[in-house]
Amino acid sequence: TIVYVKDANLWTADKLAVLESFVFTLEELPDLENIDSVFHSTSIRDRDGFLESQPLMDYAPLDDRDASRIKEDSLYNPLISGNLVSPKGHALAINLTTKKDKSDAEFNQRFHGNVQLVIDEFKGSFDEIFQVGPPRLNVEIEKGMFSDLAIISPLSGLLLVASIVFFLRTFSSAALPIATSSLSILWTFGFMGFFGIPLTLLTAIVPSLVIVIGSTEDTHLLSSYLGGLDPSKSKIRMAAIRFMAKHTGLPIFITGFTTTVGFLSNGISDIPLIQDFAFASGFAMFANLIVTILALPLLLSFIGPKVSKVTKDEMPTGVMGSITRFFEAATANHGKLILTVAGSTFVFFAYTSTKVEVSNDPLSYFKSDHQLIADANTLHEEIAGMQIFYLTLDSGLDGSFKRSEYLRAVQATAEALRSTNQFDKVVSISDHLSLVNKEMNGGDDKFYHVPQSDKQVAEYLLLFQRSDLNGYLMSSGKMVNIVVRHNISDSSELNRVIESLYLPLSGILSPLNIGYEITGENILINSAAETLFGGQIVSLIILVSMIVIIMTLLYSSIKVGLISLVPNLVPVIYNFGVMGLFDIPLNPGTATVAAIAVGIAIDDTIHLLT
Repeated sequence: TIVYVKDANLWTADKLAVLESFVFTLEELPDLENIDSVFHSTSIRDRDGFLESQPLMDYAPLDDRDASRIKEDSLYNPLISGNLVSPKGHALAINLTTKKDKSDAEFNQRFHGNVQLVIDEFKGSFDEIFQVGPPRLNVEIEKGMFSDLAIISPLSGLLLVASIVFFLRTFSSAALPIATSSLSILWTFGFMGFFGIPLTLLTAIVPSLVIVIGSTEDTHLLSSYLGGLDPSKSKIRMAAIRFMAKHTGLPIFITGFTTTVGFLSNGISDIPLIQDFAFASGFAMFANLIVTILALPLLLSFIGPKVSKVTKDEMPTGVMGSITRFFEAATANHGKLILTVAGSTFVFFAYTSTKVEVSNDPLSYFKSDHQLIADANTLHEEIAGMQIFYLTLDSGLDGSFKRSEYLRAVQATAEALRSTNQFDKVVSISDHLSLVNKEMNGGDDKFYHVPQSDKQVAEYLLLFQRSDLNGYLMSSGKMVNIVVRHNISDSSELNRVIESLYLPLSGILSPLNIGYEITGENILINSAAETLFGGQIVSLIILVSMIVIIMTLLYSSIKVGLISLVPNLVPVIYNFGVMGLFDIPLNPGTATVAAIAVGIAIDDTIHLLT
């Protein structure tokens, strides 16, 4: 987490005294592993022919003159300027490093809340102060998720009731799908709570999916019930229920099963976020099937309508009747033209689907005017971006990175990273030693490089505290870290930049047999995002195979099994085709759309064929 502090009078004794109190309060936070600030930095400068190596600021200065000197030393030091202090000097960053236990579900809320309490305590003392980093990002996502959930679920229910009233023209039965959906949602949340499946970006949409997808079965049942109403029967409702069960019982069971399989197919993903969604949504569809079969007939026996609005030939009237007659006429009179157009668009979208890119950008979950976006941009423009990754170099030999030859390779690597002009700040052990070498030579910029001899390297390293080198140089000298700060949140863009580094890095490091690895939280997230596409292909193959097998066995015909694929593959190809055409990335949210599309499409396919 990075805490940003800005003030027009930052470099005064009074303001630095308040800053000192603020930093020391942050140091007391639980979960904190390390803190890096102007109070934890070393200043190395040539002063009148003498090398001065001392803490930049152990404690706040007593007068403004000392404060001005500290500001000058901060801006002079390339390890501090653009990293902990803005190049203009009116803002600074305090970097907080934590160690999170994977099983600690409350970590983000707790740590973000604790930091925010300290910020709120000192908010009036500075012109601007805020925190950015993964804890705040996760808290903001969770906050927005619950806000959306409170709006989307009731809206889904309202649209469902309105649709049933409009199309089936029955007020008394409009609430029945809401009743079955509510029970299904209750069962699903109970299942999630029992098995510890958290509410995430994806599982939060399960209630709306239950309302929208689950209601399709209710609608088929209600439509069949209305078609079975016969005024000549003594027990009108019971006769209609028997008619409904006879005509829709089998397809309802099969569609419920295939939809459940469709959502569960996402469970093969390696990403826990998608696995949790697969299990939660799969159970939700199964629960909705059971609740619908058991509850809807029971409810219809008490409150079901007794008068049918369905015509004798079952042709709908009104708006739906016009739509149905249009499609019937189109397929009867222009079948070949429809197939030609459909085939052409299918081929076109199949081509554009190859342009879909995998990308994960958590900041894209927010609107452009969200405060988190504004704060992240402010940090990037004033100091350096909140995104961090590490380039770890490993020679396999103890003490190698305490030798000039290997350190020059580190320096060349750092320069290769800077030459991309994609990163805000690159810091390595070679920068520490280059600074000392420059100051040992009267502050001459042409000496800003790693010293030529191993003896000089050893002497220069003694000028630093161990805490100054932590995170940059392993004590054994076998490994080093190059810390890279940037503002690239889009995983596909970051991957492209990193891929462009492989060739120059190999040219620099291969002669010395130095291995390298690029690590960091966002790099791990990017790697996980890259598995999305492969996981989707496998899950869709499993789902499609299941559909062919089920439909072939159900109708004892491989021809019917293959025909049933058409209305299920078309929406999948169109989905990916539109994504490729309009540059919509494949991410944890959009990755599930194809399986959802098949889960919905198979329902109507089975009903029509049956």
